Amino acid sequence: SVVLLFGAGLLLQSLWHLLRTDTGYRTTNIATLTVGLPGARYPETPQIVSFYDRLLPQLQALPGVDRVGFVNILPLSGGYSGDSFTIDEHPTPAPGREPNAEHRDISEGYFETLGVPLKKGRLFTAHDDTDALKVALINESMARAFFPGEDALAKHIKYNEVSREIVGIVGDIRHFGVAETPRPEYYFPFRQDALSEQTFVVRGEGDSARLVPAVRAAIRAQDPE
Repeated sequence: SVVLLFGAGLLLQSLWHLLRTDTGYRTTNIATLTVGLPGARYPETPQIVSFYDRLLPQLQALPGVDRVGFVNILPLSGGYSGDSFTIDEHPTPAPGREPNAEHRDISEGYFETLGVPLKKGRLFTAHDDTDALKVALINESMARAFFPGEDALAKHIKYNEVSREIVGIVGDIRHFGVAETPRPEYYFPFRQDALSEQTFVVRGEGDSARLVPAVRAAIRAQDPE
């Protein structure tokens, strides 16, 4: 009995610690929905960007919606995307020794919706499109890991042979588990790195679940199929 009580006490202590751990984002009053565009009807980047570009302001304008944004891999969803990159201002690493970090594709409003703080620089805006300077955001863990003792802002990371200027640093998110240390992550604006499947995060007033029917209706209005 003493052993069982001791074990239960340790379990409760661990649970209490996890419940008090800062995940880096808010979940209160947040609803999520995943949208996947059929490749046959949305084969190229312009069609994908056009769909989400029209939909995002419509969702933001729905009654009861405070903020809305989207990401290709939602925190705690089990998805990951570890991709290698290089830093233009650093020595070129040997083949196969390139640094690696988690990569995400996001819309403007995503960090604001989840309450992820901007630590330095700026966030993405609607002006970060294919005609604009190629840009990226990184999290604090990536700044510490790959830019120790230097300012990461205005540095350039190269992914798929495209250099992108780092314009902002955001707070860390625990993507893979509450108890797991945040990993280095970099983010691209969806207008410059369009992916056909995205998960919307919608923050509402009160119970966010009541917003889901209106959000679904807005999506179907864009494309009934």
